[in-house]
Amino acid sequence: MRLTTEELRSVVVVAGTGSLTGAAALLHVSISALSRRIARVEQQTRLRLFRRQGALFELTASGREFAARLVPLLRDLSAAIEEARISEPTPRHLVLLGVAPAMRSLLPRAASRLLRENPSLTVELTDAAPGDLRAAVLSGAVTLGLGFGVKALSPLAFEPLLRDTLVLACPPGHRLATRRAVAWRELETERLIGLRDGEEQDGIEDQLAEYRLTRLFAVRLRSSASVVGMAEAGWGLAVMPRSAVPPRWRGFTMPLLREPGIAQSIGIWSRSGAPEDVMMTQLRSHLRSAVSPEWK
Repeated sequence: MRLTTEELRSVVVVAGTGSLTGAAALLHVSISALSRRIARVEQQTRLRLFRRQGALFELTASGREFAARLVPLLRDLSAAIEEARISEPTPRHLVLLGVAPAMRSLLPRAASRLLRENPSLTVELTDAAPGDLRAAVLSGAVTLGLGFGVKALSPLAFEPLLRDTLVLACPPGHRLATRRAVAWRELETERLIGLRDGEEQDGIEDQLAEYRLTRLFAVRLRSSASVVGMAEAGWGLAVMPRSAVPPRWRGFTMPLLREPGIAQSIGIWSRSGAPEDVMMTQLRSHLRSAVSPEWK
C-alpha cells in the first residue's frame, strides 16, 4: 500500500468539513483532484470511508476509526519535520577576498576543502586591491581577506602565511639568466621595469625608497600585465613580487633579488577580537596547508 501524506491529510480535512468543496478550499486543490485522492485512499485501504449524501460527505464507521488514527500520525510527522529543521545547521555564506595570483590559487584550494566538510556552506571568492580588501574586512562586509601584510592596523589582525620575495625576470640569453640570485648593485646598468604600489603589491614602494633604489627604475607601472608585456617586448628586465609572475611567462628565469632582500608577508586579514567558530578554524588550517613548502 502506497499513500502520500497529501492523500492522508485530505481524508482528515474532508472528515472535518464534511464537504469536498470546503476541504478543497482549505487544501488549495480542485474538487476533482481532491475526489481522486479520496478514491485512491479507499482503493488502497479497501475501506469505504465516506457516505456521499448530495454535497455532504459523512464518515462511515471504518472511516471514523481510520481518521481517528490518522490525526496523531500526521501531527507527529509534522512535529518530526519541524524538529529536524530546527536541528539542521543554518546554511552559512562566507565571502573571501584575495589579491594577486598566489592568493587566488590559495583561496580556491582552501575553500574546496572547507566545502567538503560543510555541505550546507556557500563560499564566494572575490578579487580585491589591497586597500579595498582591508576596508572590506574592517567593515564586516567580508568574512576573511587574504593579502599583503603592512603596518599593524589596530582594528584588524594579520596572520602571516608566506613571504613574497622580489624576483628579476630575465629573458633567455641575458647575462643574469642563469643566476639563482642577483644583488641590487648588479642592476645599476640595467633598464628596469617595476610595479608601483598597486594591485599586486603593497608597501614595496616604501621599502625601495628606504634603500634608495627607486632611481634604478626607468618605468613604474600599476599592472603586472603591463610589466610582463614590456619585458616580453625586450624593453628591460622586470622586477616583480614572485606572486605576481603569471604562470604563462615561460622562457624567462626568475632569480631572487637580494642584498637587500625586499620581501613582504602574505597572510590572513580578519577583525581583531572577532569570535571564531569551528568553521573559521578549519578555513585557517586549510589556508596554511595550501601553501607549498617553497613559499614558507
